[in-house]
Amino acid sequence: MESVYLVSADGMREIAGMPPGGGGSAAIPHALSFMGMPSGAGRVYLPSDEALRQSRENARYMRADAAVMECVELRQRSAALCDWRIESEEDDEQSRRICRVLRTILRRIPRFTQYREALLSAVWYGRAAVENVFQWDWIDGSRAVCVAGWSPIHGDKLVWKLDQQTGRFADDEVGVRIAAAAVSGERAQRWVDQYRPYIHPTDFGMAYFPPPHLRELIVVHRHMIEDGEFEEPRSAGRVFGVGIRSRVYWVWYQKQQALRWLMEFLERSAFGIELWYYPAGNSEARQEMLEAAQNRVGTGKSILLVPRPPGGEGMIYGVERVEPSMAGAEVLQRILTEYFGHQIKRYVLGQTLTTEAASTGLGSNLASIHLDTFLQIVRYDCGNLEETISEQLVQRLVRWNWPGVDPRLYRFRIEVERPDIEQRLAALRQAWEMGLKIRTADLRDLINADAPSPEEEFLSNPAFAAGVAGPQTPSTPRPSDAGGDNSVEEDDVLPFFP
Repeated sequence: MESVYLVSADGMREIAGMPPGGGGSAAIPHALSFMGMPSGAGRVYLPSDEALRQSRENARYMRADAAVMECVELRQRSAALCDWRIESEEDDEQSRRICRVLRTILRRIPRFTQYREALLSAVWYGRAAVENVFQWDWIDGSRAVCVAGWSPIHGDKLVWKLDQQTGRFADDEVGVRIAAAAVSGERAQRWVDQYRPYIHPTDFGMAYFPPPHLRELIVVHRHMIEDGEFEEPRSAGRVFGVGIRSRVYWVWYQKQQALRWLMEFLERSAFGIELWYYPAGNSEARQEMLEAAQNRVGTGKSILLVPRPPGGEGMIYGVERVEPSMAGAEVLQRILTEYFGHQIKRYVLGQTLTTEAASTGLGSNLASIHLDTFLQIVRYDCGNLEETISEQLVQRLVRWNWPGVDPRLYRFRIEVERPDIEQRLAALRQAWEMGLKIRTADLRDLINADAPSPEEEFLSNPAFAAGVAGPQTPSTPRPSDAGGDNSVEEDDVLPFFP
């Protein structure tokens, strides 16, 4: 069958009925937007993190800096501790039932708060992952695919392939660095032999690229996504995530240099300098003075042997103590805390008042401005995490448990700021008294309550029911049908493992 082509305004031919660009193809292969190949011999993207490029040891040392990690972990915890919910674009009985089951599945994930915090490690590394273990579980009498366990994957272990045919990258072509040659044990060796076709060399050892049916066991979270410079092919990997570590590396490095100067000054001069005089030209006297000084020396003291010419102007032997000025040490200390330290803190948290006490002036709203700046950063992190968990966990669970349902209708939502429930309820009541129609769904969302299903026990205000529905018998709590369950039917689930 001959294809029908349409000629666009720029003279290019396109197949009739296809999306622009043929559907799924990009205008420019990513690898061609650099002056060199962004991959090594293993056809994988090279590390673009500034710390990894300069020194892998320094990249590890940065993680041990308590001043830096205080800010990073505060940012992770602030997003991980926020409340969450599952929402659907449709409002019917089936959608509400699916939302209830999904909520139960996520609540049963072991240490789900740390699960989210592990994904938020991408804030530091630029990318992070979690490997899930799925098993069947029972929810309200029906089987469902649930997360039985998980383990974090270090962001520096993740590596992406470069497509040799198109020159583009594929988000799903992600691998995990492994040491295939260093395994011990029969079971580990059997795993390596089984998946050897998926183990490929990289720029730094070997990596395992799981096949598609196992790739969905891994949730990969990325922080900031950006392109690299044309003249720097190694920066191409930024498209897979850029973290705080890469941004603050050089500031942290200069801070370490200033700290080294400060500690060297304190080591040599903090406890003063002692001058021990001896007769010039007398080697025997010099040796005696050296032995006396060595017996006298203590921790942190600096001693200098100074020859003194003989004469009647003064004593030939003697000890003199010189007290150093600490002005230089104070300047270095201020540079460390107020310049380098605050520069890193402001980049990570957007401000400093959430972690430090400072004068803001009488009647100033500077503290609230700083808090709002920090909340903007938390909202950004929560928005990224929502996308990752929705697309790589929630929607997969929908597809496995309810094959005929569109998984894109269900989202994982994080509530960064709790609404003032009392004020909003008062406003809604006032609007209702003025004749405004109020949706029941808005009230339920405000108090975070689900609508009961017909089989569930519920409570209802008799006066409200009589006023809205007319004269009738006041509704009373009624138990659900004996043995009934309304969450998931067994025919609605799909076996995860073939």
